[in-house]
Amino acid sequence: MAQDFTSFGHGNTVFREKNRHVICITLCKRLVVMDYPPSFKLLPEGQRPKEKLKGIQPEGLDEQVRFAASLEHLSPAQKESLGGMLLQRLREEPGKAATAAWALGRLGARVPLYGSAHRVVDTAVAAGWLEALLEVGLSRVDGAPFAAVQLCRCTGDRARDVDGPLRERALGALTAAKAPERWLQLVKAPHALEAQDEARALGDSLPAGLRLG
Repeated sequence: MAQDFTSFGHGNTVFREKNRHVICITLCKRLVVMDYPPSFKLLPEGQRPKEKLKGIQPEGLDEQVRFAASLEHLSPAQKESLGGMLLQRLREEPGKAATAAWALGRLGARVPLYGSAHRVVDTAVAAGWLEALLEVGLSRVDGAPFAAVQLCRCTGDRARDVDGPLRERALGALTAAKAPERWLQLVKAPHALEAQDEARALGDSLPAGLRLG
């Protein structure tokens, strides 16, 4: 599968096309993201585009953020670095930070969709991102309630679960935001994601009959 991307620079992609090409390439990569090796580099050291793209390309940026957050084989340090950049957008423009919120939830998920539990970010990092979401307000950011669920979902593993008091605060905020009962249950005790929430976490709808894991 890795051979599919040799035409894009052996996985070290630099986007130089128009928005539609950026989005198409990124979406194609997301469909096979589970096959990316842990050594995949988002921004190779010393490599920069020779020419700067003109104008703002928000659509391409959002898709690249979603793509990056989908790379569950990234190291915890890489995920933490990406999350730190997303926090700034979340705090500065909460009304336009739906993608940032989704990405934080995916990067800091206590239960990966397909990656190893050994590659989740540290509990303190996930707790900090959750605190930021609660500070901004779950109702102010589209997608923030589910992102909060991802960050404080109960796993039954003390090494991954955020502490009890913070989970209780999150439950209160989720209840105030009118989150579905099934989301509250994910925070209270270990449960499998339902199909619709699995698709929400993935960021795309899975083909009929296809499940992860």
